[in-house]
Amino acid sequence: MSGAALASVTEAIDARQLAGAVLMVRPAAFGANPETAASNRFQENISADSETGRLAQAEFDALANALAAAGVDVERQRWGVMVETPAAALCVEEICETGVDFVSFGTNDLTQYTLAVDRNNELVADRFDELHPGVLALIEGVIETCRECDVDTSICGQAGSRPEMVDFLVECGISSISANVDAVRDVQHEVKRVEQRLLLDSVR
Repeated sequence: MSGAALASVTEAIDARQLAGAVLMVRPAAFGANPETAASNRFQENISADSETGRLAQAEFDALANALAAAGVDVERQRWGVMVETPAAALCVEEICETGVDFVSFGTNDLTQYTLAVDRNNELVADRFDELHPGVLALIEGVIETCRECDVDTSICGQAGSRPEMVDFLVECGISSISANVDAVRDVQHEVKRVEQRLLLDSVR
């Protein structure tokens, strides 16, 4: 996608005041030509319920013409929501029913809102833990529901770089994991190790 085209899309988003939307344009694979292999994902940052999801979907649908005019292959457009609150996690089945393609975990906010711990407050920051049983229970429930609804799941944030979290997510059946650049190789190895163990366990 050219700089001018991307600017046109950005202007279109600003014009429609999609306050909670994020446009991510990226090559479909490493080394691919961005002009021909752009993969477009639209996501609403915080979704509390299905009604929020429906409103976002309407906005995204209305944006399709602007995207096409900017040279984006609208047929490859995917849209979804960030699960960053316990409310969104508990209402994920209703959100899936709106027709989302993917659900992504924002683990920093999900942990903060679940534990009522401000990670930026030095007085309580040591109690901030993405591996808290309450947080993991919400994540597991979302992944299970999304698998039943044929909706992809992913994770962003630093938690995806922690080996313990990677183990948990793979065992739950998450679709993809995002990690810090310096941790990508370690995460790949950990995913492979856990998948091999699960495969062996399944044939024993």
